[in-house]
Amino acid sequence: MIYSNVKTHYISGDNNTRLVRYDVIEKNSDFFLVKVIEEQNKGNAEPKILALLEEFEITRDEYKKRYCNSGFQTVIRVDMRPTFEDTILKVLQEHRNKLD
Repeated sequence: MIYSNVKTHYISGDNNTRLVRYDVIEKNSDFFLVKVIEEQNKGNAEPKILALLEEFEITRDEYKKRYCNSGFQTVIRVDMRPTFEDTILKVLQEHRNKLD
């Protein structure tokens, strides 16, 4: 199967400017696969080696569990909850900060 909806993000950490590559692959609108890739042997001759550091999933179900209410509860919010797409970037940044 070909997945053409792929976004690549290069993210630095809070305490480190080293960039780590995050490929976010949309399998469907409710399921994303994230591949964390880092360039190894920086400064050495070409070709550079790319290492897959980690792979994890982001799902809409996880988003709903964290941000959406279930049942007949009424909640008054003083701020807007993030969109599902915004939480993807938040998860990526949190993951990158943990690498340092």
